[in-house]
Amino acid sequence: IADILSTDRKRGVEVVVRDGEITVSLYVVVEYGTRISSVAESIKDVVKYQVEKALELPVRQVDVHVQALRVSEFL
Repeated sequence: IADILSTDRKRGVEVVVRDGEITVSLYVVVEYGTRISSVAESIKDVVKYQVEKALELPVRQVDVHVQALRVSEFL
């Protein structure tokens, strides 16, 4: 589905560790009509918490790149 939506080849998760801090970029597809800002904020909070808990390193930034998808277009 991601190939159909965009020619942008970035997708999934990118993680960069620099100077002992982590930056995470997430590329997600959500169903059109969802509260995108709420979903993105929730993703940021959960990822930051889980990464810091697992790696014991500070997360400097979590970027969530969202693309909306109308499910009915693919059914």
